[in-house]
Amino acid sequence: MQGHKRWFGRLALTWLIGTLLLVPETGTTKPLVPALIDASQVFRQSPPKRLLVIAPHPDDESLAGMAMISSTLSSGGTVRVVVMTNGDGFRGAAVKQYGVNHPSPADMLRLGTLRQQEELQAVERLGLHQQDVTFLGYPDAGLHRLWLKYWNPNQPFQAVNGSTKVPYANAYHPQAPYCGQSVVEDLGEVIREFRPTDVLYPDPHDVHRDHWATSAFTQFALTNYEEKPREWNYLIHYPEFPDPRHYRPDAPLTHPARLQDIGVAWLSLPLNQQVQADKHAAILAHRSQISMMKNLLESFVRTNDLLSTYAVPTIPRQKLTTVELDDRGDQQAPLHPRSTDIREIRAVVQSDSVQIAIQTAEPVRPEDEFQLHLRLPQAPIGKTILEISNQNKQRLTRLHASWSYRGDLAICTLPRSLFQETETVMIGAEIYSRGRRSDSTAWRRFHLSAP
Repeated sequence: MQGHKRWFGRLALTWLIGTLLLVPETGTTKPLVPALIDASQVFRQSPPKRLLVIAPHPDDESLAGMAMISSTLSSGGTVRVVVMTNGDGFRGAAVKQYGVNHPSPADMLRLGTLRQQEELQAVERLGLHQQDVTFLGYPDAGLHRLWLKYWNPNQPFQAVNGSTKVPYANAYHPQAPYCGQSVVEDLGEVIREFRPTDVLYPDPHDVHRDHWATSAFTQFALTNYEEKPREWNYLIHYPEFPDPRHYRPDAPLTHPARLQDIGVAWLSLPLNQQVQADKHAAILAHRSQISMMKNLLESFVRTNDLLSTYAVPTIPRQKLTTVELDDRGDQQAPLHPRSTDIREIRAVVQSDSVQIAIQTAEPVRPEDEFQLHLRLPQAPIGKTILEISNQNKQRLTRLHASWSYRGDLAICTLPRSLFQETETVMIGAEIYSRGRRSDSTAWRRFHLSAP
């Protein structure tokens, strides 16, 4: 009977999410998902058995993971928390903590050690033990650099803590180079060792660079994991979120309106009074952060935790089709009067090529620079990164790639041979106007149709 309930829960959840994550036909105005899905019944029927929570910094699991952690532990499951950085890049916190105007690299390392200690105290309030936490020790305020530029271990990134390698003796891999390759190798090892049934990690639309980079690294690592756990996301940093941004324990946590109709399912997991109190205590344990941004942190003490989840679309054959919708109005308009808004990504797989198109709110202009950033998780080392700009003619020639334009579409055509060693591609897109960035999309995964 218990097995039947678990099977039914998985089936119900799969149906619920699957039917809500359809990308609409171009031009439709029909809402994609209900405002907020109450997922409590489904999680009671099919709770996580082995939950892996991936946090960019010490405190993120306390802010967003309590409901899932509690659900897992109360049903007899196990939880592992992986902390990507020690939070050792927050200069303002070091200034306040140590009374210095210009923190030294040694001060930043002291802050990283302090935040580790705060993390270990906090997780006990979440019902976990110190051995349930794994610190990777990668650079705070630098994860996006590792994802975008510093992939090669022979050319590591130097962080504000003065290091080019993981400097903490209790890290998962001490002295690992600060590079993207090291991050995905560590995440892959942790995933294979723990064998999660569920993974909770940052929402790809989070505007904090460490958060969206953690999301991208996690997606990359999960692509190469043979078992397919359920994936859940959480949002921390986004304009006008949470609303209001202060302590409101009697109010629900709801998602931003701009992220409503872009193919995301938003789920609510309620917190009872005791679980909510434990969550609040865990948040308060991060004292160095409470002293800097108390209102933001306590604004996550609500009647529920908020989750999001995304489908992984398949890029179809023959017809250029919408595969991703971008949140509207998110461009850098206040800083840049010529900025334009990305509306969606379209793509198609053909027998000898792959086309990826960026659709904008206005017709393409001569001064617009379009950049496609591609990651191929299943490709051999050295072939995982493709960077394509319509302004870099020499690289286009080397790749046998081209750009064409049709109204509000900028279409990049790439040889199918570039993707022959992978079934999945990760795509991030950007627009620059007169040298200044206008807009960018979230990093997402896409399956490639067979040629």
